[in-house]
Amino acid sequence: MTAFARRSPASLALWLAPLASATVFSSVAFAQSSSSRAQPYADPYRSGSTRPLDGSPRSGVYSTKPAPSYETTRRGVGAPVGPRELPAIWSGLYVGVQGGYRWSNTEVTGVPAISTKGFQGGGHIGYNFQTSSNLVLGLETDLMLGGATSSSTNGATTATMRDTWNSSVRARAGYAFGPALLYGTGGIAIAGQDLTLSNGAASANFSDMRLGYVVGAGVEYKFTPQISGRIEGLHYGYRDSSVSWAAGSQVVKQDSNVLRGGLSFQFN
Repeated sequence: MTAFARRSPASLALWLAPLASATVFSSVAFAQSSSSRAQPYADPYRSGSTRPLDGSPRSGVYSTKPAPSYETTRRGVGAPVGPRELPAIWSGLYVGVQGGYRWSNTEVTGVPAISTKGFQGGGHIGYNFQTSSNLVLGLETDLMLGGATSSSTNGATTATMRDTWNSSVRARAGYAFGPALLYGTGGIAIAGQDLTLSNGAASANFSDMRLGYVVGAGVEYKFTPQISGRIEGLHYGYRDSSVSWAAGSQVVKQDSNVLRGGLSFQFN
């Protein structure tokens, strides 16, 4: 106390000046900090009616609809709905039966054309692959049985043709409109035939398997996921063949047309 009393007023003022300056600076800083907390900056994208309900700092105009809860999302309510890809209902292995009407035109050298007509029946098996664009590609084989017989005579010579069976291995390509399928088809065909030639004095019989081609088109419709029905038309063309007998050699030409319907069962 004695040492402090010995200081003059001037020296005391110089000693207290730094302490007073520090006190004033701290008071001003505290006042500014308190004022800043009392009145925060109003960010229009983080506060107010435009603030996103989830609190995310996004820009633009925000929906006022409530965000979907866990329960509604779990049940699919309020979930975004987009285009759904339809199932490939035509893909897979299938088997079936078919039946229809076949008419053939046969030409034998020296004999008027023979027209053979009749009903046939049989079965088929195949496999389809459907792409995401509803294009359907497949491979099918079939067998048809039926014995239509017809004859033609020129003078003393008579030619009799009997169609016994025919088969094919065909590619199929089409476009699916839901349960309906429009398609084209083509491939290799083979047929079994019996030809009898006679002129009164001599006769000969020829059994032949004739190779050829087949083209056609059809429409198929699915009544259920496994069962479908079809209608198709096919044209067959066969290679020429030559036969020799007592009266000489003759060339045989033939083409055929078939209109038929069928039912298929698909393993999908």
